[in-house]
Order: sequence, then C-alpha cells, then structure tokens
Amino acid sequence: MYRFPVKVERRGASFVVIVPAVPGCVAWGRDSEEALRKAREALQTILIQAGPDFSLAASTPPLPADGADAEYVEVTVPAVQPC
Repeated sequence: MYRFPVKVERRGASFVVIVPAVPGCVAWGRDSEEALRKAREALQTILIQAGPDFSLAASTPPLPADGADAEYVEVTVPAVQPC
C-alpha cells in the first residue's frame, strides 16, 4: 500500500486534489470526496503502469507548513499478472 500526501483546494464550485509527489497528478470533483476518489483512481492507474520501477519524484514540492488542507490518500495496487 502506498500513502501519498495531497492538497485539497476549493476552486469555484469544484474541488481539486493535487498530489505533489506525482507530477501532473491532479483530480477534480464536485465535492472533496469525489475529487479524492478520482485522485486515488488516477494514482492506482499510474502505479500499475509504472510497475516496480515507480519512485517518488525527487523534487517533490512540500505541502504548506500550516498543513490545514493536507490530507493523505492511500492506494492499494492489485497484483497484475504479465501477459
């Protein structure tokens, strides 16, 4: 299981989840729960495609010091059998 820190922001009528450890991994939703679910799905897809070569970005930007909006997303990667 992987555990990623994320930042949840309200943007207009939507919510966005940013995953600093995985550049470009951003998810949107009508509410924070939907955005977190979509972020979890995106991370799972990224991890499956990367396979055992996955590593966190060396230049991961830190989350804000206050940590008020900091949350964590846990992702389990199912075992994938090679074809």
